[in-house]
Amino acid sequence: MLENFGPVNHHCEEGRRWWSHFEPHLKPWLREEVLSGRVDEPTLADFGAFCLISSGETRGLDANFEAKESYCWEGMDGHELLFDGLGEGGLPEGWEAHVVVDAMRSFAAYLGQRGALDAATAAHLVRELDTWGPRFVRYWDDDGPWYYPDGTVRVD
Repeated sequence: MLENFGPVNHHCEEGRRWWSHFEPHLKPWLREEVLSGRVDEPTLADFGAFCLISSGETRGLDANFEAKESYCWEGMDGHELLFDGLGEGGLPEGWEAHVVVDAMRSFAAYLGQRGALDAATAAHLVRELDTWGPRFVRYWDDDGPWYYPDGTVRVD
């Protein structure tokens, strides 16, 4: 499914290993989500999974994340997943942020259930998405405020 968003640009061998560890779980997860009725927009859900996987890779490649190590989940928080990742790049017009955020959360939980992420890391990512998801949805879908990592709101 990730082919919908073009080929993954692996920056190095470590990137290839990162994606080869997580990507095989995408189609089974998406199939389960669609068949259960939890997802009715597979493209948006697929994009959410793509964003989750790529968050661990890109955090060391972007100037925003210079002090953070790529290819790991350590210290990853919801602000980094959503505002630093999706907030900077945005979503195509007409896409609803809550669908993408829900997919990211669901895929993180699935990876934990299947052992692709350790249970503590998966639970941490889910909690972070539960905390920061509504803020990002307000920002993106409802023209709400931009949040800083400490939870304060940018005042323009």
